Amino acid sequence: MENKKSFFSIFFYIWISQFFLLLNISAVEVTSCKKYGEKYEIVFNNLFSIRNIHYKNYINLGYDKFGTKRYKNVFIYSKKAYIEIENAIKNCDEYRNLENSKKVDYYIFEFEKLNSPKRIANVVVNFDGDLNILFGIVKKNNFYILYPSENFSFIDKSFEKELKSYIVNFIREKEIEWK
Repeated sequence: MENKKSFFSIFFYIWISQFFLLLNISAVEVTSCKKYGEKYEIVFNNLFSIRNIHYKNYINLGYDKFGTKRYKNVFIYSKKAYIEIENAIKNCDEYRNLENSKKVDYYIFEFEKLNSPKRIANVVVNFDGDLNILFGIVKKNNFYILYPSENFSFIDKSFEKELKSYIVNFIREKEIEWK
C-alpha cells in the first residue's frame, strides 16, 4: 500500500510540475525599451515591437491615421501586460536587449469582413492573452497583403513569415465560406 502512495505522489508531483512548466513556455515579455523624445518603443520577445507609446501616469498607445480619421489598432489586453509595459517605461534604461527564449502563442481573436473595394477584412491577432494587434487584409491579383498597425513592426523575419502565413491561411478558409 505504501508503494502505491509513493507512486501516486511521484506521479502527481511530475504531472503538476509539467503543468506549470507548460504554463510558462509561452509568454509575451518585454525585452527592450527605447525612449525617443516623449515616446517609447517596447520590444517583445525580440520578435516584434510597439512604438509611439506615450506615458504620463498611464499608458497611451499611438493611433494610426488614415486621411482625417484616427484608429487605435494596438491594444493591451491584460493587466499583466499593462503592468510589465508600465514597469519597462518607468525603468527604460534597465531594459536593453534582454534575452528571451519563450515562444509567443497567438490566435485570431476577432475577424471582420469588410465591404471595401480594396481592403477585404480586418483581423485582430491576440498574443498570449496580453496584446491585440489589428491587421488589415488587402487582396490583389489573388495575392494577400497584410498591413499591421503603423505602430507595430516585426523584428524577427521568421516569426513575421510564420504569423503572416497563419493569417493568410485563416483568410483563405474564410473566403471559401463567403462564396
